[in-house]
Amino acid sequence: MKVGTKSLLFGVHNFIWHPFTVWLAWIYLYKQLPSWKDLICIIVHDWGYWGSPNIDGPEGEEHPRFGARIVWRLFKSNELFRLCLYHSRHYAKSDNAEPSKLCWADKYSIK
Repeated sequence: MKVGTKSLLFGVHNFIWHPFTVWLAWIYLYKQLPSWKDLICIIVHDWGYWGSPNIDGPEGEEHPRFGARIVWRLFKSNELFRLCLYHSRHYAKSDNAEPSKLCWADKYSIK
């Protein structure tokens, strides 16, 4: 089993626990519940780790694209696409953009 898949199933990116902690961090940081569309982003933002041989290598750095494509297909929203894609500081920096609100909730969730 690849490292990214292990992380989603059993590790820090666990597909049940991690979205819950990001949701809690969002509420703490922004003093409001995320919208239902933001909640979808919170749930799918790390799914791109599935099948990835690493977390911090080149394949792992590509993980935000998968969640961003999911929300694009669901909502056809550039705002939500960027919310997912730019939860990665790597992608935000490469596009000369600010990290998204999801980035900060994601990072705060592990504290």
